[in-house]
Amino acid sequence: MCETSVIKTIFMKICLHLILFYFILFVCGNTFSQKISIKQRNETIGKGNNVAIVATIFEADVTNIAKEWKSLMKDHDAKVTMGGEIFADNAKIKGFDNTCDVYARIKNVSEGEKELMVAVDMGGTYLSGNNPDQIKRIENLMYDFALKITKEAIASMLKDAEKKYKKMIKEQETLSGEKEQMQKDIENYKLRISQTESGIAENGKMQEAKKLEIEKQIKTVEEIKEKLKSVK
Repeated sequence: MCETSVIKTIFMKICLHLILFYFILFVCGNTFSQKISIKQRNETIGKGNNVAIVATIFEADVTNIAKEWKSLMKDHDAKVTMGGEIFADNAKIKGFDNTCDVYARIKNVSEGEKELMVAVDMGGTYLSGNNPDQIKRIENLMYDFALKITKEAIASMLKDAEKKYKKMIKEQETLSGEKEQMQKDIENYKLRISQTESGIAENGKMQEAKKLEIEKQIKTVEEIKEKLKSVK
């Protein structure tokens, strides 16, 4: 590979590295410009209008959030039923005196933001501000969950971006190689054309020389004919 081609390849790689870098900054900037938040509000969840703890989750899809929440509830020995809500029966939450029923619903806020809403039935009474210790336990549980799911979603996006980046690098190298080969072909064609043109010129000279030889030979033939005629 010539020095110019090497420089061009390095330049293109630098450009693609910068594209990937700014893409990551864009993704991370958009994701973490709004931090994961935990708040409380009344929602229609469980068996009525109850206090719900709400966690924001970024970049993850609803299906994956539901799947991971179900798995988390199973880790707390709950029997989980999936439906309009995710119902975890008799979950054992650290800091709770007894098992509790956990109702969860996922709201699609936007393409890159979801809300996980959770209400806890402590046995006839739903978790509220009257239970600050238990509220804090659930908030911490949901924050850790939201942070984990968000990071995994971003990591997956990064993996896809890096995969596309590597593919772009290979495609660029292929294009660069094809261009270099075409340039070599052009140079070869130019050389062949030049050689052919020289051959044509040489061929013309040889034809002119051959014509002179032919004319000379014709004279020789005529002279011999005359000589033959003169023999008696």
